[in-house]
Amino acid sequence: MPNSNKLLLCIFIILLLILLGETGYFFYYQIRVKDQSSQNQIKGKTDLINLISKANNKQSILVNGIVYGTTYLEKDNPSLQCSYGPFCVEIDNKENIWSQYDAHSMAVNIDSPFFVKLSLKNKNGLSGISLNGRINSSTNQWWENISSVFIGLQDDGSRLYIDARNGTSADSFGLLDKEVKNIVAFNIFFDKNGKYVLITDEKYQILTYLDINQITNNQFPDGLFPDGKIYLGAGVAPNSYLALTTFVIIPIRN
Repeated sequence: MPNSNKLLLCIFIILLLILLGETGYFFYYQIRVKDQSSQNQIKGKTDLINLISKANNKQSILVNGIVYGTTYLEKDNPSLQCSYGPFCVEIDNKENIWSQYDAHSMAVNIDSPFFVKLSLKNKNGLSGISLNGRINSSTNQWWENISSVFIGLQDDGSRLYIDARNGTSADSFGLLDKEVKNIVAFNIFFDKNGKYVLITDEKYQILTYLDINQITNNQFPDGLFPDGKIYLGAGVAPNSYLALTTFVIIPIRN
């Protein structure tokens, strides 16, 4: 009988250790997930500025997540060609209507802060890229239920212009219209939801900061990219020209 009690005690101790181990692992996992999630939370300008130093740090770049936007555009629009090189898109719109090229067949998944490395040439009217957090897949009005931001140059590249749409009307919210003479290359930093934007020049000198909801009076409560994905596009005003010589989306570990 004593040997039987010892055996039961040993079994009980072993089961207790297993239970404690599983419980400890569960709490460790929860804490780690919560910590990683909090690291990806960008809360404003200071957090975005802190990402600048990481943009040149290879250990902070999520290499597997880098997306070449021009490749996406060319895949859905085979007619696009460019004389500047292989990773380039050139659009010369000689019509009297807006020219839009979208890459809606593939979404870019976003689960961390990221920045867009953008180099472009512009002639005449507005031309640039669009980052679409939601697209309209129905046959209703083109603007319904979309969430997007347009980033481009106008007036022969002398002004940087940004606006956004939230899918409630055809009207857009103007976010920026800034003189940028002689600057054609930008780094545009976003938190993963697209609530905050920091724009620098090619050498990471800060040009401006945008708090999307402060500017629009809380018209984007879930950000520009509420579903954790982005669809790419490019647009050119009537009788205007665009060359995208660099259009790369680069995720960053915060």
